[in-house]
Amino acid sequence: MARLRSALDRYRDMSERMRIVTFPRTQCNRCRRLGETLIQTLQLFEFDRISLTLLGSPLVKKTLYASSQEAEAAFYDAFGKSDLEAMMAVWADEDEIYCVHPGAPRISGVENVRESWRRIFTSGQTLSFQLRARHEIQSMMVAVHSVYELIIVAGQGPARHPLLATNIYLRTDRGWRMLAHHASPAPAAPVPRTAAEAEVKPPPKTLH
Repeated sequence: MARLRSALDRYRDMSERMRIVTFPRTQCNRCRRLGETLIQTLQLFEFDRISLTLLGSPLVKKTLYASSQEAEAAFYDAFGKSDLEAMMAVWADEDEIYCVHPGAPRISGVENVRESWRRIFTSGQTLSFQLRARHEIQSMMVAVHSVYELIIVAGQGPARHPLLATNIYLRTDRGWRMLAHHASPAPAAPVPRTAAEAEVKPPPKTLH
């Protein structure tokens, strides 16, 4: 408890110092807005740093994802283990979150999204995923990942056709969290490969 209180006190002190360097008397609205944006960004980085130091505390759950890639790995790990609590730990606590399962309508809201995963996990299937051709759009606060999901069902082997999923993540005061997951059947065309995944083959020989 003392460790948590000390870290929060440091954060409050830092926030107060940041407010001192605002521009309350400036006549330039643009400069004031830029200054306030910079301060908010610095506060967010400092909060992340303090949160990371608290991961050893039993009062803080170890679900602070430092990157959207970590959040995505946790998402598919929870999916494969049918772990509902771990799955919902990846999602943001926002009413605007939504999920589209293959062939199903859009589901929005924390409770509805949770219920949709509960129904999927009660099927009893053990799944594992191979992600291919990941394409990412990354900014300071939002990340969009497009991936091909090759799903392997225990005892049945890989599915004949992969799914194409779009995952959207938001950087929050608790690390990166999922805002949206939209999966649908991919076209029958072969799954594209990145340069790292593609095998380098020798050029064909000239016969004449």
